[in-house]
Amino acid sequence: MTRTLLCVALMAIAASAKGQTPAHRPVALRFGSLVDGTGRTMRDAVIVVDGERIVAVGTGARAIPRGA
Repeated sequence: MTRTLLCVALMAIAASAKGQTPAHRPVALRFGSLVDGTGRTMRDAVIVVDGERIVAVGTGARAIPRGA
């Protein structure tokens, strides 16, 4: 369920940026659970998206860049 919500959120961000100039500031998606390619789950995940690209993945408040 959480993975589905994360995928939907990432698609919504990508769709909103399509056809526009790249965003000037990153967007941080917080408090999710991220499942990597090996099946491990990262709790309290922060995914930083800049424009149409994922630029960073981390955990906790320290993973959120200034201005996001």
